[in-house]
Amino acid sequence: MRKILLTASLVALAAGCAPTATLVPEEDLARVLPGPGGTYRSSIPVPPVSLDELTHPDPRISEPAFRRLRTLDENIPINVYTPPEYSWRFGVYWLAKKDWQQAARWFDCGLKAMAGEASFDREGRDIWDYGYQRALAYLQYEPQKAVRDARILVRFAAPPVQGRMPQKLLGLELLVKAQVRTGDYNGALDTAQEYFKAWEELKGIPPLVQGFHSLHRVILERGKALEGLGRLDEARGVYRAILSASGALVESAVLKEAEERLKALGEPQAQAQPQPQPQPQPQPQPQPRASDEPVRKNPTEAALEEAQKVAQGLVEALKAADLTRADTYLAVPRFDPSLASRLGPEAKAKAASFRFQVGRVVLPSAVQAYITVELTYDFGAGPKTIRLPMLSGEAGQGLKVLNGTPSVLIGAILGLGDLPDKVNAFLDEYLKALGL
Repeated sequence: MRKILLTASLVALAAGCAPTATLVPEEDLARVLPGPGGTYRSSIPVPPVSLDELTHPDPRISEPAFRRLRTLDENIPINVYTPPEYSWRFGVYWLAKKDWQQAARWFDCGLKAMAGEASFDREGRDIWDYGYQRALAYLQYEPQKAVRDARILVRFAAPPVQGRMPQKLLGLELLVKAQVRTGDYNGALDTAQEYFKAWEELKGIPPLVQGFHSLHRVILERGKALEGLGRLDEARGVYRAILSASGALVESAVLKEAEERLKALGEPQAQAQPQPQPQPQPQPQPQPRASDEPVRKNPTEAALEEAQKVAQGLVEALKAADLTRADTYLAVPRFDPSLASRLGPEAKAKAASFRFQVGRVVLPSAVQAYITVELTYDFGAGPKTIRLPMLSGEAGQGLKVLNGTPSVLIGAILGLGDLPDKVNAFLDEYLKALGL
């Protein structure tokens, strides 16, 4: 823990990069990012101690690994910089131990080693990653510093690389969390919107699961910000949306916190109604004749009936090969208008022979934010069943079959998973069966 070259006046205070040397100022991210380019060079080899060992939950594995790392570090000559790969390992070890201050100081050591020297360590880590990890540690005990550093990290984020989490998304996620920690709830809502916009622009670049995990973490922070502003109904809606999302795309810790927060908020209290005063008993009166007004259905019956009606309407349009009409039941128009000219009598007769059966309707609940209708169909290759997800369209347009959503974000919040893709696959299968 010694080896950054210091001026003679500081050697007595801190031989090298010593996390206990608190008088050595922290590295300024705005000064060192994005780095001069190139890979760090050192005569000291990369330490042969694995991160898996250092972060292992069994201390019988992590502690011997830490001792080996510390011994290697202590054997580095006093006049040689501690290579950043050492600092990274020490920082990761202390993060796993939840000693945030030690972790932050070690990642700061890595920044100091690379400042002005290189943009990447010898294992391919960006100097940006060292700043990001330091900010993650700051988040736990000095969130104002995390806010400061997150803004710099977003500004210096590298261009996205396919299959890796974009630095911009990581920086914005960190900034939202830090703003919530510091009570800047309006700022957190603004940053969350900036994140959602960036997430849509970068969709398809992050790894699927890792990207959705990040998205739902930000959605959770948005709920906390709404809660902090007293917008409790909106916060409840956010937490319910998280709980209704596809389980594989949400971390268990996020689901658990959303559930706990929703439970803590409880249901909105209905206003107390004045107690009715005793009234004199009415005298028996002749029974009025039956009203000509139709009996109003309760909301559940109305939703069931509307969902069945939409599914049946789509089925009738498909059997009639009326693609223009079929599009009216879909959230996103699916059929090219030019297809109508290719629908001859043979194709229409074939469409009329297709068999459909509208089945069970599942209404929204605590675990599902949308309606689904089971539809069994047979295009001549045997019966298959699909679930048609539905939500109300814009401007009071009634229920629509979700073969897509206005944004990937909305689909993620609803927890639709691959249901819209399956609807489109069903429609493609229909066209293929017609020979189109």
